[in-house]
Amino acid sequence: MLGDETVRLFLAGLLMMGSVLALSAQPLQVPIRKDCVEDGQMACYATSSVRLLSGAGSTFLAVRTGPGIEYEIFVRLNNGDVVTVITSQGVWLGVELRDGRLGWVHGFWLENLAG
Repeated sequence: MLGDETVRLFLAGLLMMGSVLALSAQPLQVPIRKDCVEDGQMACYATSSVRLLSGAGSTFLAVRTGPGIEYEIFVRLNNGDVVTVITSQGVWLGVELRDGRLGWVHGFWLENLAG
């Protein structure tokens, strides 16, 4: 049978894990719809790489919860990082990160690789 201290530590661990999971799953303020139907003729999405970031100016590409600078940054990308472009709103692109999360980036900083 488990003692009170063991149960208390177990429950504290579960609470901490829940906090970590909540932080890693950033909800988007502007959703990105992935509703492309592949027909074998054309790619649905384009793979792009972060480019042109320099130490003199921007040193990272902000991934935001919506298409604009007023939205919260939840990830920072660096030169060479690869994303999949899902959609666009003006100069803002809805992207999927390598870990499956979705977010918005300014399109100027991406170079199309394929797709």
